[in-house]
Amino acid sequence: MPWSELERMFLVSGFSLLDRSGDRGLLPRNEKRETRKRGGASAAIVAVLLLLLLVSAPSAEEKQLSIYGPQMSYSLPVSEHNKQEYIALLAALEPFGNVSAGVDGEKWKLSFNNLEAEFRRDSNRGKVAGRRFGLPAPFVLEGNRGLVPLRALPGILGLMLATKTEYHEAARRLFLGGAATHFTTDVREGGLSVNFSAPVNPLISTEPGRLKMTFTRDPVVSSAYILRLENPLVSAITFSENNGRAELVVQGRVPLLAQFAAGGKTIDLVPAPSQAQSAPPAAAPGTATAAVSVPPPPTLQSLAAKPPFVVMLDAGHGGDDRGALLSETLAEKAVTLALARRLRSELQSYGLSAVMSRDADVTVPVEQRAAMADAARVTVYVSLHAASLGRGVRVYTAMINSASAKPGGFVPWDAAQAGYVLSSRALADIVKAELGKHEIPSSKLSAPVKPLNNVAAAAIAIEIAPSGADVGSVNAAGYQQRIATAVAEAIVVGRARVEAER
Repeated sequence: MPWSELERMFLVSGFSLLDRSGDRGLLPRNEKRETRKRGGASAAIVAVLLLLLLVSAPSAEEKQLSIYGPQMSYSLPVSEHNKQEYIALLAALEPFGNVSAGVDGEKWKLSFNNLEAEFRRDSNRGKVAGRRFGLPAPFVLEGNRGLVPLRALPGILGLMLATKTEYHEAARRLFLGGAATHFTTDVREGGLSVNFSAPVNPLISTEPGRLKMTFTRDPVVSSAYILRLENPLVSAITFSENNGRAELVVQGRVPLLAQFAAGGKTIDLVPAPSQAQSAPPAAAPGTATAAVSVPPPPTLQSLAAKPPFVVMLDAGHGGDDRGALLSETLAEKAVTLALARRLRSELQSYGLSAVMSRDADVTVPVEQRAAMADAARVTVYVSLHAASLGRGVRVYTAMINSASAKPGGFVPWDAAQAGYVLSSRALADIVKAELGKHEIPSSKLSAPVKPLNNVAAAAIAIEIAPSGADVGSVNAAGYQQRIATAVAEAIVVGRARVEAER
């Protein structure tokens, strides 16, 4: 709430934030003795007002970095140390190949494909791909996690990946290998089109006088930040970048709707139907009128009550394939099976049909898992994994370009996901949002996780990491239940989007 309003509330209640004489405190000096006699009531009022102040204070948005490559994009959380922004180097390299890291005394050593990197705790120097590398701030070591200053990441990735980088520092957006999506506008009769050089999948929101497109996974860039238009529908289009995303804000002279075309490469802006157009015809004089019922907005329960669709839960590994050995007594295959069973129970509580690739400790080849999903014509495929490194949950989508054609027909086995990757990314965004509501840290990545490319449905992989320092927490019932609840809610909320792409 505004400060003046809060101050007025204190004054009406007989309190002052700061009296004129400079006596700092909640009470004027000449009223403190009297208040001691009614201290219980006064303390209660103070507590309520302070609570209102805390509730009304805006929460800081989580900082994130978005990395864009020619065939992939992902976001990572940004942390702060000594007033400098840092990023986990291993997490930044994970989508590009085999990477591992470990601590050797005060040194942190990383191996990526055939290249090595080495840094020392609290040092501004390191070695990257055989070259000495200076850091703008000291290297930070948190347990087994190596954190490098965010400003150093473009140079490190450039050496490790042998590619050119372009870093938009103020917006925390990093482009690799010339990855960029440009756009142009096309004024036409009755509307306006925004044409992109590659398919895009923005989050679109509207409010009186403007329509906003938010791009988190698409490397949309522009040299013009404000475009003035002489158009009966649109007066201006503003482009901006901030916190790992880009935004196009369209200032409309009339309410607007956005419609996708050309396989996601074009967004048409057209006038929204007016209330006069959408209102029922007026009744003739003297005739009775029937009440018009307006359906309530969708909720988790109402969405789940629709005709059930099928979700496949693929518990990673199993049988002869134990997966990662998370501790001396805990194998990945046991964690994924326990999580799959919890998630199945949550989905069934919403009336959704959930099947499992395995419900016991048995061996199921990776190719067979995708074949099972495709043969059952599932609507959503969720692959489950676990790791000992990192914190929270990582949500993966396939590293594949989206197809311009609608899903359906015969497609190559290794490209079955191409027609569904946009809905998969949308679902991953919703999963991340729901995890945030349950206070579970998460990140979104595109990576070559098998068998996502072979699944002809909205497909994501979820990898859970410990909730704290104890690796065993990945198998804790409470932690898994929170994750299962969040993922189930995300699938229910995202159901309409997924079914539309089916």
